[in-house]
Amino acid sequence: MIRDVCLRSAMLLLCLGLVACTPAEPTAEQQSQAPEQPAGTGEQPPTLGQPAGTAEQGVLYVEPFALFTGEAARLKPFLGDAGAVKLTYTGSKRMLECSLEVWENGRLTQTVGSMSSGMAQVADSNLYHFAGELIVTMDKPATDGQPAPYRVRYAFVNDQGYAMGEGQIPIKQDFSIRGEISQPAPLAITEEEKAIVWGMQASFGHSMRSYGTAEETLKQAEWALVAVVSLRD
Repeated sequence: MIRDVCLRSAMLLLCLGLVACTPAEPTAEQQSQAPEQPAGTGEQPPTLGQPAGTAEQGVLYVEPFALFTGEAARLKPFLGDAGAVKLTYTGSKRMLECSLEVWENGRLTQTVGSMSSGMAQVADSNLYHFAGELIVTMDKPATDGQPAPYRVRYAFVNDQGYAMGEGQIPIKQDFSIRGEISQPAPLAITEEEKAIVWGMQASFGHSMRSYGTAEETLKQAEWALVAVVSLRD
């Protein structure tokens, strides 16, 4: 009798040990939180905004950038029409340049300002680097109903500080309606190219349209101000 009890006790302890060593099935919550495994081992294209070492040299990357989010939304009433893009570059060019162009009915009519900003040299190399934003604001001084020049301010901003420019846009009559021109997707600009990165279109009538790209909108706009970015030595 005693022998049977001992045998049964030993078998029970053995079963408990096997249960304790068997891995439990993951719950639905655990499965949903598990990281996905990559489908392959090939290199992936660089993501805009990554550190300079992961992006292609000699290319200026431009990303849409939400200027008024979180606490910064409090500043929107004080800056008039404003926009921004994020810029990332590593290459042989030393300067970032931004020009402000006025277009009317699909034609360039004047350049109201141009500004250049030097980039930081990468240590022990002949390369230069920038990671920051271009911010543009446009507003009109209060008047007694008389047309007045719009004031435009623009700046390259990064962790080291900023470089800022300013210009004026004379107009013959006040606009009836205004709207932002933005690039809906990231851009990759070579060192020989220039690109529209942000703008504002306006009409003296009561309607206007936006198109798929800033370039298409510019061709059709009655009036537009655009910020054009390029690289130079």
